[in-house]
Amino acid sequence: MTRFQKAYLLGVLLMSGAAVMVIELLGAKIIHPYFGVTLYVWAAMIAVTLLSLSVGYGVGGLLADRFPGPAGLFWILLASGIFILFIPIAASPFMVWTSRFELRFAVMLSGLVLFSLPLLLLGTVTPYTVKLCLEKIETTGMTTGTLYAVSTLGSLAGTLLTGFYLIPNFKIRSIFIALALILFVLAVGGFLLIKTFRRRSLALIAMTAAIYFCLIIFSVPGKAGETTVLHQTTTPYGQIKVVETRGVRALLVNGAPQSYYLIGEARYAFFKDLQYEGFVTSLLMIRPETHSVLMIGLGGGHIASFFARQGIITEIIEIDPAIIEIAKKYFHYDPRIGNIYLGDGRFQLRQLKRLSRRYDAVVVDAFASYDLPEHLLTREMFEDIKGTLTPEGVLAINIDGATQGSAARVPNAIYATLKSKFQHVRVFDVDSEKNVNNIVFLASEGSLDWNESTCRLMTCQEQKVFGAALDEKDITFEMGEGLLLTDGFNPISYWNLPVYATYRNRIISFFGEELLSEID
Repeated sequence: MTRFQKAYLLGVLLMSGAAVMVIELLGAKIIHPYFGVTLYVWAAMIAVTLLSLSVGYGVGGLLADRFPGPAGLFWILLASGIFILFIPIAASPFMVWTSRFELRFAVMLSGLVLFSLPLLLLGTVTPYTVKLCLEKIETTGMTTGTLYAVSTLGSLAGTLLTGFYLIPNFKIRSIFIALALILFVLAVGGFLLIKTFRRRSLALIAMTAAIYFCLIIFSVPGKAGETTVLHQTTTPYGQIKVVETRGVRALLVNGAPQSYYLIGEARYAFFKDLQYEGFVTSLLMIRPETHSVLMIGLGGGHIASFFARQGIITEIIEIDPAIIEIAKKYFHYDPRIGNIYLGDGRFQLRQLKRLSRRYDAVVVDAFASYDLPEHLLTREMFEDIKGTLTPEGVLAINIDGATQGSAARVPNAIYATLKSKFQHVRVFDVDSEKNVNNIVFLASEGSLDWNESTCRLMTCQEQKVFGAALDEKDITFEMGEGLLLTDGFNPISYWNLPVYATYRNRIISFFGEELLSEID
């Protein structure tokens, strides 16, 4: 084998290592819009990747012994490229079909069916390359170690390139096509290098390309009922869609609703309709003197805009810059109402705490998908929030949860953790007629009773009526004993699985399953 041929094999090995991580990261991005950004998606993708590579290593060793020439390696590259091409076509209909199963099983099944074959084939590349490059038994250790190091460096490069550059700048479908084409080119180049490129090889490639492009041309995107997509983009933090249906405009992040806007109705009708925003902003009925609020999570900007209309200095921590532009364009958010800090909610909160910033209220309403942000709901996080509140400042938290069944452990645990840091805590079940709905927590060192002498939101008579309506939703007295949530132990994502499943089914029913699983 010539030096050039060896160098070519190292390039193939480097690219195969990179391709593994590209598939793993993009695989999670494909699954997120349909099954949410949960720990189970990442656990499934990592498990599928490791399982496929393990099998691939074994199969690669057997193939290398059975077909010792380099042609077998290049056929493997060609086959892996073919399977990669079909991932974005098969993903949507298959995930629609798996929606009938339990969440964890559906996620694992999706990962296995969609990604295991190309990952398995890529896993065969390393042992095959070892066989081809091994010349002397005395240098087995050095040769094997070097080749595995090259493969791992390729995986490192693929991880950084995909996470930092490809996903933020290109469509997922385009990345898969480019990856497949690169593998095709490497395979064809390898055949030409060893002079075994035959007519049947060209015929196979041509047939694959023809089938693929026919599928693209004749595949019709699924309809989502009366739903219209106004905007769609994919950012490093997830797939974002703005959709309209049945008089509702909604912001969806990875398939989960972040904000609603009732078209043609008053933008701040959440008091009349007792929406969760009304429960959160009711903190002004407790502290009418509030003049500064920090919000962790912007969403459509409804609550931030409302606070600003009351003359309150409203600052926001938002992790995704794209959300800000979408809130401005589609949900009437005015960015001039206060400072916006870009970054993770907890990290930015600590920076503000170090700067000795103080707020009369902090609102935590930051959810990228169905999953709860565990790191924002721990004793340590509440301690940081307390450090940014004025002496009688109010913390408001909104979650999707349940007060009955095993999932009730989540609000009980959050309540217990809040009680460990704040003197007073109130809990509201926003829509008690539903098993799964918004649950709002208010916490403070001062009293959480409604202030009846100063009426800021509405007239005193209206505020009295509204306060009575909220009191009927107060379930503080029903809260049971809960686990103290810490950075070291916080199982609420596991406990909240029934909630994820219920919300997912509601969203699919309302917006249409094809819309949520559609790959950009």
